[in-house]
Amino acid sequence: MAENHFEKSVKALQTDNGKEYCNEKMDKFLKSQGIQRRLSAPRTPEQNGLAERKNRVLVEAVRCMLSYSGLPLAFWREALMTANYIRNRCPTMGLNGDIPYAKWFGKLPDLKFFKIFGAKVCVLNKAPKNKLTEKAEDGRFVGYSNESKAYRVWVPE
Repeated sequence: MAENHFEKSVKALQTDNGKEYCNEKMDKFLKSQGIQRRLSAPRTPEQNGLAERKNRVLVEAVRCMLSYSGLPLAFWREALMTANYIRNRCPTMGLNGDIPYAKWFGKLPDLKFFKIFGAKVCVLNKAPKNKLTEKAEDGRFVGYSNESKAYRVWVPE
């Protein structure tokens, strides 16, 4: 959590009335952490301005990424995760031009790792069945791994 990284405690969480935030599991978590819940008034996205703006920017990025890549809408989650990954490694006015990744980890991100969403890629087949079996499979780049410095690739059947 942010508390462990910044040595500051979260005192309140402001959200809309969405079920992803207003449910028994979230209630128990917030109570166990001593975090106050603040709800915005119905149909007032301006009360959650920063989050709503970031959501809009991400949705626009996802739309562009899917359109450019030619991948179907079924890949919207992968596009969203990739768009957020990239945004967190770019300067932002909300941090006076600083990079969120750099603020969090104390170092600049490695941008050589960036790839174009939906790009055609080849995945090495490390266990070929015999000498004449293809050594690589065709795939499409769909994002970055959360666990390691690796790419997420979709290989159609």
